[in-house]
Amino acid sequence: NLMQDAIVTCKENPNELTWSRESWICASCENISRVIAVEAARNFWQGIAAYAREYDDSYGFLRWLKRDHPEWELVVVSSSDAHLYVKDDKFVYDPEYSDQGKRNRIPASLLDISGNNIFVGDPISKPHPEFWKKVFVNIGYTQGEDIAIMVGDSYRADIMGVSQFGIVPVLIDRDGETRRSDVPEAKHVMKNFCELQEVM
Repeated sequence: NLMQDAIVTCKENPNELTWSRESWICASCENISRVIAVEAARNFWQGIAAYAREYDDSYGFLRWLKRDHPEWELVVVSSSDAHLYVKDDKFVYDPEYSDQGKRNRIPASLLDISGNNIFVGDPISKPHPEFWKKVFVNIGYTQGEDIAIMVGDSYRADIMGVSQFGIVPVLIDRDGETRRSDVPEAKHVMKNFCELQEVM
C-alpha cells in the first residue's frame, strides 16, 4: 500500500505516472512504518539542500556574462523533483508544491536572476518538447531570429532534442569521461564554464 500511494498521477496528465524519489523511500520502508517513510523523505530533501555542490567557475562565468555581455538573457531550466507532500497520511503530488520546492533550492540571489526566468519541470519536465515550448513562449525566444545556448550536465535531460528548436547544445562533463561518439547531439563537450567562456 505504501508503494501504491507513492505512485501518483499528475492531474494535468492523468494517463502518465509520475515517479518521485519518495517512491523508493516508501518501498524501502514498506515493512517498517509510514511514519518512518515520511521522516526519511523529509530528511532526504534537507540533505540534498545542505550538500548541493556549487562550482566556482559557474559563478565566475555568470559574473562575466552579466558584466561583459548584458545582451545575453540568463534563463535557468531545471528538471522536476516530483516532490511529494503528505496529506491524510498519504503521499500526494501537486505540481505547484513540487515546483516551489525546487525553486527554493535554486540560488536565484547568487545567480542574480529573477524568478520569471526560472523554469521548473512541473508537471512536464525536460526533455519533453512541451516543456521547452513553454520556456520559449515565456522568454520570447523566436527560432531563426534569436541565438540561444543550452548548457547542461545531463545529455538526456539537457541536450537531447533541443537542437530541433535551433538551440546550441553544450554538454558540461567535469570528469572528462564522455566519449564524443556517445553524445552526437552535443555541439560542444566541455569540462567547465571557463572553456565555454573562451568559446563565446
